[in-house]
Amino acid sequence: MNVSTAASRTNTIDSHISGLIRHGAIAGIAGGLAIAAVGMVLDAALGIGFWALPDAIGGIVLGPGAGTGLGLATLVGVVVHMVLSAGFGAATLFAIRRITREYLATAVAMGLGLWLVNYYVVGQLSAGAHAVASLNPIWMGGGLHALFGAVTGGVARKLEA
Repeated sequence: MNVSTAASRTNTIDSHISGLIRHGAIAGIAGGLAIAAVGMVLDAALGIGFWALPDAIGGIVLGPGAGTGLGLATLVGVVVHMVLSAGFGAATLFAIRRITREYLATAVAMGLGLWLVNYYVVGQLSAGAHAVASLNPIWMGGGLHALFGAVTGGVARKLEA
């Protein structure tokens, strides 16, 4: 292998990884926005409160009860949710590329798996995480994470086409 071939191979690998991160992050953010919108509307309809979910997520960082209504906890919650959505979108696309090549089923399964880990493991680690995990009814949390997977998988498939 000469220097030119090695450089070309490195560029191909770098391009492959950057595409994975870029496409996965975009797909994950789309999924995160979709479940945030649906979840916030459902929370308002159920009487939990429109800003309750981002406030609870912000409470993981700032401490539970850090704020209610539109404020610092809401902003921190939105940022945390989008960063996690981008990262999980990239992880989902990695699994799709390396394991299954099936976008929708893999992403929905990973979304449900994420919800189970969040609900049964992460939600028990701190008071802030428990507040997020127990905020919504179980059917809603599972459904929203399945929606995350469906949107993430659909967007990833479109971006990878």
